[in-house]
Amino acid sequence: MAEQRGYGYDGVIVGSGALALEAALRLGPLRRVAVVAARSPESVVGSGALGLMRAAAARGGAAWGARWGWGTGLAGVMPPLEMLQGRSRLLHGRQFSVEDWAIAAAAGADVVLWDGDISPRFERDRGGWPVLRAGDRRFKARHYLLLEEAPWAEPTVPGVEELPWTTPEDPTQRLLGASVARDRPTRWLVVGGTPEAVTLALALANLGAAVTLAVAGSALIPTLADELERTARSLLTAAGVTIALDSPVIHGQRIQGQPWVQVGAIALAVDEILWATGRQPRDRWNLAALGVTVGPEGIAADRHLRTAHPALRLAGSLLGGWGDETVTQVELTTAIAPLLGQPIPPMDYGLVPQILATDPPLAQVGHTVASARRIWGDRIRLHRQDLGRAVQSADRDRGLGWQLLICGPGDRLLGACAFGSEAPAWIHAIAIALGQGLRRQDLDRFPWMRAGAPPRSPGQRAGVS
Repeated sequence: MAEQRGYGYDGVIVGSGALALEAALRLGPLRRVAVVAARSPESVVGSGALGLMRAAAARGGAAWGARWGWGTGLAGVMPPLEMLQGRSRLLHGRQFSVEDWAIAAAAGADVVLWDGDISPRFERDRGGWPVLRAGDRRFKARHYLLLEEAPWAEPTVPGVEELPWTTPEDPTQRLLGASVARDRPTRWLVVGGTPEAVTLALALANLGAAVTLAVAGSALIPTLADELERTARSLLTAAGVTIALDSPVIHGQRIQGQPWVQVGAIALAVDEILWATGRQPRDRWNLAALGVTVGPEGIAADRHLRTAHPALRLAGSLLGGWGDETVTQVELTTAIAPLLGQPIPPMDYGLVPQILATDPPLAQVGHTVASARRIWGDRIRLHRQDLGRAVQSADRDRGLGWQLLICGPGDRLLGACAFGSEAPAWIHAIAIALGQGLRRQDLDRFPWMRAGAPPRSPGQRAGVS
């Protein structure tokens, strides 16, 4: 009878996205878990990214498809989902249909999908322990994992909400809905100092749109290393993006039917606004009943990702900060550790790489040059390796770009940043070296990792000497 009432789970997963599905797949075969997820009306396969791909394929044809390694015929037949996910980091936030959740159920999870606007809510039983109520079912467990994505912030600037706007969840609404090319928006205003704002501004410009990127602060992304900031600006400028720093959006209005937006001291005529200022956590689950507060910056948690109530852990964008896929994967491993009985060290965000999915990508981990100098002054040493002429497209001259190691007293590794098609792989290796407390000379055992090593020729495999 207790099982029929939904009691007796090792853990309950609350979430409707990729992170919740992965948690179900990892825990389902090993523990008794329930998944409480919102039902999607249909399978939305990364609608924003897929729309950009379709638009670019229609514009560039076979040549554009070949650049992504998809061969010919891309404009007529889209490649498989697995290939899309492997080629575009924009797909990691896709929604899931009933068929997707059937995979989690097959893995052993008890999947419950709910409809409507009324979210599942937390309450307490007579003993004060959390219970999740979803419709007519109640779920009680030792551990709860809150893995829902925070929604994107919507414009609150006077007049802007009356103009055509969208968020990064679906930046191609009008592109997909337009029947002819002349109806598609050609003048875009991208607003926000976020990784998504930068990457989508670059993607839209590469599709032939006229793009202005407006950032309220003095940097494209506040946490980006200065060296990568300069490179990101160069990529955007080369693609034709107009960068407006220190330019908050003040108001919007229609003048003779044409949308206009006041950005700093400049008035812009636009066709579409992409509002990418960041995700905005909110309490949909009555977390206040557990003593958990949701603020503008996200939900507070300790280094083990425990909230104010020890039974509730979370991962992903509800924590705030840079919602990079690599970061959320590490957070998920930490969050599910108690259910698996695994000793996982606490989260150390300084050891988790941050990767900006430009083309080629930018990556960093640990200290930046500026933060290292604030602590160690002139005792830091920089070891830079130029890999050749940095080109805009990662499919040509693969391996070009640069890598920078930041070392402190005794040549101990403090951080690194890189630009190029090999940047993500290299930065992950440096992150492991940082976690092991290695010094620069220790990297001599790994020629493909150290700065100063000659770049590998095309097709040459990484080796360890």
